[in-house]
Amino acid sequence: MFAYGRSNFTWNGTLRELQGSWTERRGPAMTASASCSSGLEVLLSTLQNGGDVESTLNILNVLDELLSAGTDRRIHYMISKGGSEALLIALVKAGRSFSPNYTILLPLLHLLAKVGHRDRRIGVKAEEAGAVLLTLNLLRQNAQHGSRAAACLWAIQVFCSSVSTANLIGANHGLDVIYCLIPQCSPKHLPTIKAAIDAFAALLCTKANVSSVVSKGYVSGLLRLYEDWHSKGSEHVAIRHALLRCLHKVTHSTAGRQAVLCQGGIRLLYETSQTCLLSRGLESLVELSVQLMRKCLPKTPLPLTSDQSAYTFPLPGGPHAVPEMDAEPDESSDESDDDEDKPEADYDDDLETDLNKLRLRPELDRPKELLPQYSRLCPELSHDFQELDLSSEPDESSTASSSSSSSDEEAARLNSFPFRCSRRDRRRSTARSDSETEAKGHTAAVGQLEARDFHSHSSILSTSPRFRTMVREARLKAPPGLRGDEQDDEEVDAEESQHRTMIDRLLERHGACIPHHDPRLYRAAAAKTTSIPGFSILAFPDFWGHLPPLGQEPMAPRKPNIQRQKVFEDVRRFVNADDIINQVVFDLEDSSLQCPSDSLRFFSKFECGNLRKAVQVRRYEYDLILNADANCNQHAQWFYFEVSNMVADVPYRFNVINCEKSNSQFNYGMQPVLYSVREALEGRPHWLRTGTEICYFRNHFCPARGRKRTTFYTLTFTITFKHNEDVCYMAYHYPHTYSALKAHLRVLQKSVDPAKVFFQQQNLCGTLAGNWCPVVTITACPASRGWRDMHQLRNRPCIVLTGRVHPGESNASWMMKGTLEFLCSSDPVAQSLREAFVFKLIPMLNPDGVINGTSQANTFLEQANDNVASSEAESPGTNMDSEGILKAIDGLKTALKDDNAKLQENIDHLGHEINGKLDNIATEVQGLAERVDEAEARVHQVETWAKEATEALCFCIEQQRKTQLKVLDLESRSRRNNVRVFGVPEGKEGNSTIQYIETFLRSQLQLPEDLDLNIQRAHRTLATKPPPDSPPRAIIVNFLEFSTKEKILREVWKKGKIQVGPSIIHFDHDYAPEIVKKRREYNVIKKALKVKGIRFQTPFTNMRIHWESGTRTYSSAREAYNELKRHGIQSEEPVTADGGSRAEWSLRELLGWQPADNSGARLVDPEQTGEPVISRGVEARGEKRPVLSPTIYHAKGFLYYLNSIGRTPLVFCDYHGHSRKKNVFLYGCSVKETLWQSGSVVNTAGLKEDPGYRTIPKTLDRLAPAFSFNSCNYLVEKSRSATARVVVWREMGVLRSYTMESTHNGCDQGIYKGLQIGTRELEEMGVKFCHSLLSLTKDMKALYSRRISHINVLDHKSHNCFEDDEPPCVEEIEYSTDCPALKATDLDSDVNSNMAGSDEEDEGDEGHRRARRGRGSVGQSQQSSMKSRLFPHLMRQASNEALS
Repeated sequence: MFAYGRSNFTWNGTLRELQGSWTERRGPAMTASASCSSGLEVLLSTLQNGGDVESTLNILNVLDELLSAGTDRRIHYMISKGGSEALLIALVKAGRSFSPNYTILLPLLHLLAKVGHRDRRIGVKAEEAGAVLLTLNLLRQNAQHGSRAAACLWAIQVFCSSVSTANLIGANHGLDVIYCLIPQCSPKHLPTIKAAIDAFAALLCTKANVSSVVSKGYVSGLLRLYEDWHSKGSEHVAIRHALLRCLHKVTHSTAGRQAVLCQGGIRLLYETSQTCLLSRGLESLVELSVQLMRKCLPKTPLPLTSDQSAYTFPLPGGPHAVPEMDAEPDESSDESDDDEDKPEADYDDDLETDLNKLRLRPELDRPKELLPQYSRLCPELSHDFQELDLSSEPDESSTASSSSSSSDEEAARLNSFPFRCSRRDRRRSTARSDSETEAKGHTAAVGQLEARDFHSHSSILSTSPRFRTMVREARLKAPPGLRGDEQDDEEVDAEESQHRTMIDRLLERHGACIPHHDPRLYRAAAAKTTSIPGFSILAFPDFWGHLPPLGQEPMAPRKPNIQRQKVFEDVRRFVNADDIINQVVFDLEDSSLQCPSDSLRFFSKFECGNLRKAVQVRRYEYDLILNADANCNQHAQWFYFEVSNMVADVPYRFNVINCEKSNSQFNYGMQPVLYSVREALEGRPHWLRTGTEICYFRNHFCPARGRKRTTFYTLTFTITFKHNEDVCYMAYHYPHTYSALKAHLRVLQKSVDPAKVFFQQQNLCGTLAGNWCPVVTITACPASRGWRDMHQLRNRPCIVLTGRVHPGESNASWMMKGTLEFLCSSDPVAQSLREAFVFKLIPMLNPDGVINGTSQANTFLEQANDNVASSEAESPGTNMDSEGILKAIDGLKTALKDDNAKLQENIDHLGHEINGKLDNIATEVQGLAERVDEAEARVHQVETWAKEATEALCFCIEQQRKTQLKVLDLESRSRRNNVRVFGVPEGKEGNSTIQYIETFLRSQLQLPEDLDLNIQRAHRTLATKPPPDSPPRAIIVNFLEFSTKEKILREVWKKGKIQVGPSIIHFDHDYAPEIVKKRREYNVIKKALKVKGIRFQTPFTNMRIHWESGTRTYSSAREAYNELKRHGIQSEEPVTADGGSRAEWSLRELLGWQPADNSGARLVDPEQTGEPVISRGVEARGEKRPVLSPTIYHAKGFLYYLNSIGRTPLVFCDYHGHSRKKNVFLYGCSVKETLWQSGSVVNTAGLKEDPGYRTIPKTLDRLAPAFSFNSCNYLVEKSRSATARVVVWREMGVLRSYTMESTHNGCDQGIYKGLQIGTRELEEMGVKFCHSLLSLTKDMKALYSRRISHINVLDHKSHNCFEDDEPPCVEEIEYSTDCPALKATDLDSDVNSNMAGSDEEDEGDEGHRRARRGRGSVGQSQQSSMKSRLFPHLMRQASNEALS
């Protein structure tokens, strides 16, 4: 018996009294059973069976006292013992009497509300007991009695946890009854009013009830009620909170949101929220109101003509066209063909559990004959290094010639880009010299250049408008004979010469000394870069260069409630549109757009730029729309644009309104970056983190048209510019362009010593746009051409590094930049690495995507139709005289009149006939339309039901499959110690099968006498006894120990043939029936292998075949059959029993459904993993990949080639950026960790795996401040089976295959904690990754002692961050979530208050005043005093027993 006790009440004493009275009523026969029952069961049984009023009240008091003390565990225990059912039955019995006794009903309803709120099935139980409509009738009868009505309302509220119960109450006009109980702001019965509103909100959990409320106009009433209660001051927060919950429930439907909108709900909520902001105690109301306004704001389409990207081109022609891999690029290639490829990846907890798939390497996805074409990418293997034999003093003439040639080439590059994409020949040297002379008069203007002169519309980095005007005026003044093409060329030459002169002077005057950056080289590289729109402008930061700022930049602190402030500003657009301008000031697709003189000017038509449209909302506020990736309508994340014409010291708000991610690091301290031209000209060329009041949240915009996705998010930030009329550039992250990479590689090539560093840049392949994907080989030159040195060079292990497969992850390029510069440096560590390894770097796998400013995709380009003839066709003349022409015209007129008359007659006849038929058709169509409408309604219902039923069926089948697998596993485990003995004649075992088997085993196997077999059971199979001529039934033997069973089988198989008389005895494992079926599928394979004499084994459900080339294991008969066919062995086709129910096969056939454990890859979101897809498995290895993703295809082919020649990379690492986590970390691959994490049944104790995959991460954790070891992950998911690291690990056998992810934000651990990551830190990370490679060298200790003594080893612990995303944002990003539900403690407080109030109602006005003073909750002392008045004898006895 329970012994819960309190200071003024003891459970034992009360229970003894109740049990005694119960025993007296039921008689002695019940005493024994009562003593065996628990005290709670006694109480519930007594309450359920009914009794006198005093006993029932005593039980209710005991239960209430018991449940009020302690935690909710007591209530849940009572529910498990049938407490809810007992209370409902008691309620029905007490409520169905002709004159209900409310002395019992009130405490019963109160207790039912407390218990029911914790019982999830209370609504269903109440329906079954008939208590729902009974409670509703009691409410109708007591509508004028406050405490009784409140008790009924609380019971109805908890009943509505079931949708069917809520619909039942709504169908019986419960909504109308409860709505009428909510008076117009009467504070007399506050608990009853609040209970009515809470019950009304609970009923709105169903669509039917919400539709009923909207149709009856109750939404308007709720809004007016909220306004009335708001006008009474800040006293009635609970009432207003409950009304807002009602409105939240209503606005779950489109009709409800429309009703709130039409009734002025947004304006009302906005105005009341502004008042509530003045009081800190009304914070909860403000938050609920804000969420409600966000839900009800009307969906606004993006101001675009189409959701498709502004950059759109058709796909390339044939599916079999593979881009050629030319050894050298075509320097004149100027193609502009484009489309986009969508990388697919996703994060999912679908860990791979198939050991064979984790360990076996799939076959090549291309013929081996294609691999030798990649041999040219290994120049270190074929280079003869003849320069090592030459004198160290080169010939002066050859040096001068080389220098001159280089200079001429560089001059040709500079002269080729003015900067426009067209290139013109210079025909007259005299004209050029004249223009240069003329240009000298304008060089003084360089000193007066201001920052405003560098904006896109008059940038000196393009053809300047002032020079075009000057040339145009000179043309008008020139003689007529000199206005032809020659003069035009002369004018262009003059303009471009002047242009180059200004750039040179500008660089001499203002140019910053930026390491490894040359603006002239950048301009020359940009001249050869091909883009979709044909960019003709250079972005100033890319041309001028960037230096990291001196200090590190901390993460931006988040201002409290900043998101709410921004939402209020957005709502004000709808409520008060007086200050709304709403004018488009930039449109990527409309170059003729003129913006007002007082607005900001935007521009993004340059390399890596992304801004599609800018709309001025208010004087200093702009909505920005990003361009989607080429040829699609999604992936809007990356932005990079120019802004000018600003006013200093004025806060400008920018809203990027078509972001697609559900969360962003902008909510956790990240800032966009800004570059000021004015600051750069003054010697501070920095990209700086900037922006205040930054937040990221869901908005009310929707696609313009044609897209199913309806959710967009707003990134909003405020920037205050330092200078008037400056030109600034803003970007998502530090930009790094394709042209910058090309210029950087050229600078590096010039900087290295060719006698020490072997640096060679080649082209992997051409992209679809005609750009080239560079491959860089870096290693140390051999000391001599001797055999030993050359052998050491050509046997150095390879390290392959790739990056920038996702264009929006520019931080990957900055890490790659640090790696490249370090490997080319004279640092002792770099020298050691070059001597130990050969580095193969592909710095930018997606050049087209980077150039065109996409976020995730590259560009698929099709050949432009540039060569379409446009010449006009000439018509031959005629010699017909005028008289003949007139006669012909008259004849034509006569013929036309006759034809017109006949046509008119026929048309009239047909018109009458058609009109008659149309009338008949209209009548029939009208009837058909009615029938179609009815049919469509039914079809919609059936489709909805079918969809739900299909989903439920799929779920059930999945659960069935999982259950079957678990049952099969359990059955196999139960048979683990069993052995089946075949061939023993029937009856041979005699009366004791165990004794016969033991004797048989000892005699046949000659087992030692001291071996205890410990046979537990032995019996024939349970099949019926066969006829005498049929094979005998098998004997199943169960051993106590598994080791004994294994020893027996080992001895049996060692002996071979065992024969007893004419019978041959066989032994085998005791497999489950499903396993036996699976093993039988191999019978035809076994037969074919026996004929060929090939050794095989069948462990469990697999087959292991010992080929001459090695042993392979196959997981299915079909797989083994295909292998036999490849070896030319004839075999019957195995009949596989895949299993599955009839419903499962129907789903597979009709819906294409596949079970969840299917190994097929799924479509995934690249941003959640940050890893590129370079293979989609066997089913996706079609012909399109070489065409649509040539760089990925050939990069994989190059890795295949290295593997085929025995130079498998020692390390492969793909550089990436991660948008959801902080720090830098690695993804790797491990069989054991994947099996451990997935909970696989595979015994990993016997698996051998090299732990070397953790060497580099552990080293980086000691060396790199930004690196977090605890964020690293080595799991292999099915959905990531096509990512680069998994493919290289699985298909090429690279143990150390990684994806290195770098944050866009900053670090939350180590010495960089709380700081945003910059280009200095990113480049440092690239250097530190190189340092970590020293741990793989053979003479690592010597290297450490000799060369890396200057490397700082950190002693920091990585921050524990095992999640892929940040913790929830301090403010709600979404607004579709429901408002907070009523807490159980709040309901208990309301119920307790009503219990006290019901006792005071009969005491007059004084009682009312006390109730108002004690409103909210009643303490335990008040509750105890009330109970003592109800049950004085009980409380006295309890007190006495407590004292004793």
